[in-house]
Amino acid sequence: MRVSLSWLKEFLPVELSADEIAHTLEMAGLGIEAVEEWDGDVIFDLEITPNRGDWLSVYGVARELSAMLNLPLKPLSITVSETETPITDLTKVRMDAPDLCPRYSARLVLDVTVGESPDWLKRRLGSLWHSSHQQHCGHHQLCAFGVGTAFACL
Repeated sequence: MRVSLSWLKEFLPVELSADEIAHTLEMAGLGIEAVEEWDGDVIFDLEITPNRGDWLSVYGVARELSAMLNLPLKPLSITVSETETPITDLTKVRMDAPDLCPRYSARLVLDVTVGESPDWLKRRLGSLWHSSHQQHCGHHQLCAFGVGTAFACL
């Protein structure tokens, strides 16, 4: 998994060099495949072991660095505006196998304008070797990589 230094710095005030950050991540148990420059940023290419799913996002890696370095971690701030119409009137979630996954949820986003992704979003996803030309899918990928939230973009 690739993580950019600039994105990590959005979550914690780390002032170490890239080599010092890589060393700290290695001491936490993350494998460092490579540290490279990309478009004016430093990218850490990390090897994540299967037992550490909490590291499968930029926020998860920032949380680990925060604990290792005793630095304050910026809390996630996610706000959602609800409409007057209950979601149950707009969509349904069907539980086909509750014994395999006991909880599913849905969030419906309305009035999305489909258009080209802004340059900042293309650069951020490009640093992770992903691309998005449509902004609605780009924002979906940003959430998935940023905070480790898996969901469908339809």
